[in-house]
Amino acid sequence: EFIWVEKKHFPIISLPDMADRTIVLASFSKMFAWTGCRAGFIISGPNLAPVISRVPLGINSMPVPFQIAATLALKEGWDFVKYMRTQYEERIDYCYKRIDEMPGIKCVKPEGAFYLFPDISGTGLNSREFAANLAKEESMRITAGVGYGQLGEGHMRLALIQPMPVLVDAMDRMERFAKKLAK
Repeated sequence: EFIWVEKKHFPIISLPDMADRTIVLASFSKMFAWTGCRAGFIISGPNLAPVISRVPLGINSMPVPFQIAATLALKEGWDFVKYMRTQYEERIDYCYKRIDEMPGIKCVKPEGAFYLFPDISGTGLNSREFAANLAKEESMRITAGVGYGQLGEGHMRLALIQPMPVLVDAMDRMERFAKKLAK
């Protein structure tokens, strides 16, 4: 649903003989903007179903009201997904351009999802220092890239789930902070 380049998602489970070797996990949290709900579904071939059923109950089931809402979302929620796709694409385009113009920060435009992972190594701070100082000086919380593994050091993770006015303000704050570091 959220691919931003002229590419198509190619599910590996659709290849010959892969249904018995593939488990697909899909999340309503991203697709239908249900952050915090942690609802989703699993697709697999019949030989993997017994393996999946051995997962503890809290992991592979959800309350009945969520199931009803999820069924409704799958039946009637695709216009919302299309709407959110346009919103996320607008947010990515705006934030990517703003971040890439900030001193000491470079950003690769993502090919999918609604996250940015800008490289802040040119600021002279590591990702935890950048996050802590940005919070202290600009009252803006951002996630240190090192939390995503050793190769994430020198990067920050931004989830672009807020509406544009909030993101415009966030980019203004981040730009002010980056300019202070560049002096």
